[in-house]
This record gives sequence, C-alpha cells and structure tokens, in this order.
Amino acid sequence: MRRAFDAEGKPYGELADPDDVAAVALDHLADGPTWIYGSDTPTGGSPFGALSRRDAVLAMSRGASAHGDDA
Repeated sequence: MRRAFDAEGKPYGELADPDDVAAVALDHLADGPTWIYGSDTPTGGSPFGALSRRDAVLAMSRGASAHGDDA
C-alpha cells in the first residue's frame, strides 16, 4: 500500500493497526469471503458477498479452471 501511495505521491492517511485488522478479520471469518476492515459496507459489494465462503470458493475455482492452467 505504501509503494502504491508513494508512486502516486499520495499521503498515507490514517492506517489501521495490523493487530486490530487481524482480530476483526478472525471475528468475521464466517461473514466472508470478503470483509473490508473499517468500511461502512464491509462485504464490499462483492459478487460473492451473498454466498457462503465454501460456495464462493467453489465458484472462483470453477471460473479459474475454465481459463486453463495459465490463468
């Protein structure tokens, strides 16, 4: 993130404490497959947001296998 911001000349702003991010991520494992720390919409509007983690992984796996080994 710092590299990307540095490349654009943008300030870092207020960054979250990694321990807090990890704790919240672990608390929300069942709410995945996506959980964005500190967001008003923590599922991020992901197309997989309504699916269970297992179903989202299966859908992503099917999509990846459709593209072959060099995807």
